Amino acid sequence: MQSNPYVYPYTPFRNLQDRKTKVRFAKDIYLSMHEVARELLKVSTPKIPRRSGSLEDRILAIFLNPNIRFGPQSFIVNSRAEWLDRIRYFTKRKKRIELTILGFPFKTPVTLKTNRTLPDLGEVLMLQRLHIITNLVGKVYPKGCRLTVFTEGPFAPFAHVTPGEARRYQRSLQYLAKIFSLTDTLRIIDLGSSERRVPGFRKAFTQKCQEFAALHARKERDFMKKYSSAFSSVFHIVNVRNVPEGMVRAAYRAYDGQRPISREANKLLRRLTVQTTRALIQYFAYLRLRDEFRLIPRAVPHALPLTVSPKQGRLGVLPINRATQILPTHGVPVYDTKRKCFSIRYLDDLRWENRSISKIYVSGDAEKLPFYYRVY
Repeated sequence: MQSNPYVYPYTPFRNLQDRKTKVRFAKDIYLSMHEVARELLKVSTPKIPRRSGSLEDRILAIFLNPNIRFGPQSFIVNSRAEWLDRIRYFTKRKKRIELTILGFPFKTPVTLKTNRTLPDLGEVLMLQRLHIITNLVGKVYPKGCRLTVFTEGPFAPFAHVTPGEARRYQRSLQYLAKIFSLTDTLRIIDLGSSERRVPGFRKAFTQKCQEFAALHARKERDFMKKYSSAFSSVFHIVNVRNVPEGMVRAAYRAYDGQRPISREANKLLRRLTVQTTRALIQYFAYLRLRDEFRLIPRAVPHALPLTVSPKQGRLGVLPINRATQILPTHGVPVYDTKRKCFSIRYLDDLRWENRSISKIYVSGDAEKLPFYYRVY
């Protein structure tokens, strides 16, 4: 999958036709959190060959490994000296290395993708992946490292998700990180807490939105390049929970250029297009101010920034594994018993699965919906 410097790339649905399918559901399974933790032992740690060279070279080699790296290798090697200097800041002082990453805003409010509002095993898998990265660094560097996850709750209103839902999602994410023993090297902080420490941020945000709206109105070239690149991803995030799934499929098919389209679906398509444009203007405005006000460096000075949207100046990392092309917030976790691996799938795509499926429920899950699925 080709990376995108602005958003995580959109993966198309398997089939958006309304045709009824015969999904073969096996018996539901009920597990404890402890039993789910044993399931996670099936996730193997990526093999990183031993490297020669300086300590800093060996640490950077972890992020260059294709089992860890997401995005072009050139994004790192073209700035190799700079990355080594940033690592050396910590190693020279014999300090713990600090890493940061942004993500985990909320469960996408699209029931074709997921029917949950709280995290499930998908988020746990991604947190486990980040935890594995910190452990790999710890094997090379005795002082170890810590990774701060900044949850993107401030983005919730852009997609018409309530701030309260985003807060519940973050609290549940923190709970799962603790339950699955990931908090020794991971900590989870709401990005909004950093924003609130900056006087005038909200006023600046309003002004930046107006500025970017003007750029969009006059089709300014650089802005429209970012806008076009991110449109599909954000279009399929905007809240449609209260819209019948058949109507959503029709609007999504129309977006993909499939015709004919009903009047109702065309009306929904137009609404989503307007909301997506507004969301992108707000999203880009927030990102610009995040960097201008240095929200992350203020909170974690000198940290090495990780990302799932690779670009120069960030270390791109795979969210779960190379085979997974959907973020946990955008789908449901599935364990394939034949391939013996986890992946993230759109819930609607499971309709087309020609193998039997079990829904796995977990005690202690406040939402009482499937925590993950098994395909046999």
